[in-house]
Formats: sequence, structure tokens, C-alpha cells
Amino acid sequence: MVGGAAVAGCLVLFLVLSLRPTPAASLVFIGFTNDVDGIRSMRYRQPDTRDRSLAVFHLTNHTDQRLQYFEGPIEHHLPTGWKFDTNELFVGMTSAKALAGHEQQIVLAPRPVGPVPWRFHVQLTGSPPSPPSWVLRANSILSRVGLSIPGKDWVILTVTSEPVTEP
Repeated sequence: MVGGAAVAGCLVLFLVLSLRPTPAASLVFIGFTNDVDGIRSMRYRQPDTRDRSLAVFHLTNHTDQRLQYFEGPIEHHLPTGWKFDTNELFVGMTSAKALAGHEQQIVLAPRPVGPVPWRFHVQLTGSPPSPPSWVLRANSILSRVGLSIPGKDWVILTVTSEPVTEP
């Protein structure tokens, strides 16, 4: 009797955990690294005298689609809530980078100055895959009577890292 209840409990737990939707993308803070190429000075207004002045994030595309991503912005957590970092230069003006389906990429961000918790965002976009030729032919016939086979939508999302708090 107890063994059956344990098996049933494990089965329910497995089903609950496996039915959670997988996010389209994830962004995870890994640590800090040196800025040997001067990236920080090109993207951030305030100088940083610490050795490790770039934050390293791991970006993962969990979809089958090819996505484009844009880095930034950075936000600080203040008593009034999350506020955009005004020291960051060219937010949203970085060129798009490709991220293939299920691909992972390392993303670098300027390390903000100050002891407050902060977080980093990445915006991702992707166009739907082209439908098979039979869908195109069927839609051309169906369109004559005002019908169509729906296609996939554009993917537009923002992934945000967990807040980073430095000692």
C-alpha cells in the first residue's frame, strides 16, 4: 500500500515537472572577466578600476528557430524599483547577432559601477520558418473563399538575468 502511494507520488511529481513549459531562451550570469579589448570603455560612460570589468552571461536558444539577439540594457535595483543604467552608451544600437536553434552563446556586458544589485537584458527576434510548398498551394486555393492555414508567428522576446549582487 505504501509502495503504491510512493510510486503514484513520484509519477505525479514527474508529470508536473515535465509539463512545465520550456522558455524560448535563457540568460544566466556566469561571472566576471578582464576587458582586454577595451569593450567596456566603448559601451559604458563610467571608468572601472577593478581588474574584472566585464560580466559574462550564458545565452541559450531553446527553440528550433534561428533567432537574432541584441544586447542590453542594464538595470539597477534602487529603493524605487528597477531603473535603467544611464551610464550605458548605445543601448539597443548594437548590431544583431545570430543564434541558431538550440545554440548557446557567451555574451559580455559592462560591469556597472556601485554596490547595488543589477541585471542585464537581451532582446531576441526571429522570423517564422517558411511553410512547406503544399501549405502555400493550399492557402492560394483557400484564399479564394476567405480561408487560410495559419502559420507560425514572429518570435519577439526579452530575457532577463537574475539580479547580480556583488560582495
